Amino acid sequence: MLIVRVTGLALIAIGTLAGLAMLASAAGLPITVSLAGVWILFLLSFLGGFVLLAIGLRGARGRIILRIAGGVLVFHGLASALCLLFAAVGLLEPRNVYQLWALFLICLPAGVVLALVGELWGAGKKSDSRELVKRTGSPPPPPRSADQD
Repeated sequence: MLIVRVTGLALIAIGTLAGLAMLASAAGLPITVSLAGVWILFLLSFLGGFVLLAIGLRGARGRIILRIAGGVLVFHGLASALCLLFAAVGLLEPRNVYQLWALFLICLPAGVVLALVGELWGAGKKSDSRELVKRTGSPPPPPRSADQD
């Protein structure tokens, strides 16, 4: 499974760099990008990389992966929103406002959902008392009845 994890990490890095290049180009930095190629590379590499990494790392690490993926997407969304704000007040002359809006409207909600799923994944599971004894070395406290309150 090491090759799956390494491939996933490499694709995540490529997708993240493609997203940053897209953001920088749209914000007006002197970077020339093929818009369709960078969008496809960003979406497929980023999502495919996280899928491969989640397959390679099972269990609780999947929660961390989802939170990281969400964080990276939220960063892209917030950075594009900041560029849109700077453009609105005249501090920045973006080349492609539509690309910034697309990044904002796609990345921010998707990132928030991924981060929330990563945070809440497995949160509703009942804990096994045997597992609690293994971790803490002591049994769980007895449940309280309603007349004890």
